[in-house]
Amino acid sequence: AAVAGFDDTPLSKSPFQATSFGSAALADQGTTALSGLTRLDASVADAYNSPGYWSALTVRGFVLDNHHNYLRDGLPINAETAIALENKERLEVLKGVSGIQAGISSPGGLANVVVKRPRGVDLSTVLLGWSDRGSVKAAADIERRLGDGEALGLRLNAAVEHLDPLVRDSQGDRHLLALAGTARFSA
Repeated sequence: AAVAGFDDTPLSKSPFQATSFGSAALADQGTTALSGLTRLDASVADAYNSPGYWSALTVRGFVLDNHHNYLRDGLPINAETAIALENKERLEVLKGVSGIQAGISSPGGLANVVVKRPRGVDLSTVLLGWSDRGSVKAAADIERRLGDGEALGLRLNAAVEHLDPLVRDSQGDRHLLALAGTARFSA
């Protein structure tokens, strides 16, 4: 529940309702956009999601404002753009009146995307996807520790996708390249 400032409190004991979906749960459902939350949580619905347009959500029947109700790592972002999920660790949805936590807000709540950071392990993951309509996707998540005492950490996320949805004349391509780094300095 980091989006609400309760980092050490389990969601079951928090004074608000929130849900968190990790990258494994998102990959299992084939979620590639914020609009995929509608398949994971019954209180989240589409506000206006057409092919080729950015995601817009409602929480508990209230439309989330694209200027005030979307956060990245707890900081406000303008969600009037396509938000790729290949470099996101998890999606959090804070439900209900969230103005206490974020200032200006919709009564529906907040959606927070948490970016993947290096975890301190050398790990590589490759994802290949294909849909029966002809969409093809390839993605990689590569993490490495470097330097003396592995003081530097790098995490590279890359994805390329050819989109061929059911809607006529809405084909397209999507690309993502994201690099995150950490450094541990000596005393």
